[in-house]
Amino acid sequence: MGENDSGNLGWRAALTPDLQNHERLTPIKEVKDLASGYVDLATKYDEAGKKIEGYEGKLKEALFIPGDDATDEVRSAFYAKLGRPESPDKYGIKRPDAWPENLPYDENMEKGFREFAHKIGLPDKSTRLIYEWYTGNFVKAAKAEMESRQKALTEGASTMQKEWGDKFDENSKITQRAVLAFGGEPFKKFLDDSGLGNHPDFVRTFYNIGKAMMEDKFVDGDKSGPKKEPGKLSYPSMEQK
Repeated sequence: MGENDSGNLGWRAALTPDLQNHERLTPIKEVKDLASGYVDLATKYDEAGKKIEGYEGKLKEALFIPGDDATDEVRSAFYAKLGRPESPDKYGIKRPDAWPENLPYDENMEKGFREFAHKIGLPDKSTRLIYEWYTGNFVKAAKAEMESRQKALTEGASTMQKEWGDKFDENSKITQRAVLAFGGEPFKKFLDDSGLGNHPDFVRTFYNIGKAMMEDKFVDGDKSGPKKEPGKLSYPSMEQK
């Protein structure tokens, strides 16, 4: 008797001829094995379907880095997913609360930083952290500079007070007159702001200039001396002998 005899087919005898000797079914000896295999396959199919659904959800949230030839629209969409605001003015950066009152705050610098951050696609949180780090270190450096300048001013004034003693106020006026005569108010303001105006060497130099000016005035009062052109300063030390 051949393989096609119904007695040898067993449970497969009830199938259509094209399935009775199918290679996928011949290893299965009993119906219970077929049922067990089907349940196992169906279970795995359901599990695979759930995984696929999970992958589809993750793909929707996935970020794909734009290529070099990406359009502006594609890049904007990518930056938006990263957390970049719609426009530069939407960033949450601001002047720090601890910003010193005597330290000028550059609004244009902040505006430029916003525009640059938006151009390169920085998220809002990253932009705020970078700006806070930058301004924090800038304030520390500025405070250190102001403290150093104030220390120099104090030490310079103390040095000249010790050197001039009772003549301090008088000599200071002579020095200031020399500064105003040669540089005017703008120069005096620069010296005050920079702290150079209290440097001992600078003070001594302009004090000597002031003294020379006083001596010139005394010489100018001598009718027998050579006449000078109006408005022209001339010191004895500058005249040819």
